[in-house]
Amino acid sequence: MDNKKSIQAQIDRGQSLLRLCQRVDHAAVIAHEPQAVETLREVVRILRRSQEADDGVPRSPQPELRDEPAMDAGQGKSAVLERQRRFVEALSRAGLGDRLGKLYCSSAERRLLAFREAPHKLGLPQFDMVVAADYAPVSGYHGIFIGAQEVVSCVLPQPAESHQWQIRERHRFSDAVQAAELVSLMSAGFPVS
Repeated sequence: MDNKKSIQAQIDRGQSLLRLCQRVDHAAVIAHEPQAVETLREVVRILRRSQEADDGVPRSPQPELRDEPAMDAGQGKSAVLERQRRFVEALSRAGLGDRLGKLYCSSAERRLLAFREAPHKLGLPQFDMVVAADYAPVSGYHGIFIGAQEVVSCVLPQPAESHQWQIRERHRFSDAVQAAELVSLMSAGFPVS
């Protein structure tokens, strides 16, 4: 009986830690938003304390996260910002500017929600920006995510708490104009050749 209680306690603790990790907005951390970085720091502190409590061994100090990127990362950040600027221009010209930073949600009254309102970000690929699709192929959320070299269509079936984001399709692109064309086709459900 004690073994069952111990196992259940571990499961409960694991679920609690998972919920804690889901609080981290990875895109905002990558963008060095202070609130998101502080949330990540807090999660790391709690996870360290939890691990130390498990085995009684203090962890060696990890390098402290910084709000400001290192010089190389700063140069990378400016490249990302420039790439995002080109995406925004191309998407706006394609008539998709009003969908930037949003998701399609089949259960929302107005169908479009800000990405920050998504229940979680588990399973999403690394991306620079998101564009709301025109529909959802399943009951739930649908977004078109633009990364450095590819456009990815992802869905989050409902109930969202029971699922991770799932990749429907992905396509590589060579420039922002081609990325905008892919977003237009994928968001409407048209086949991409």
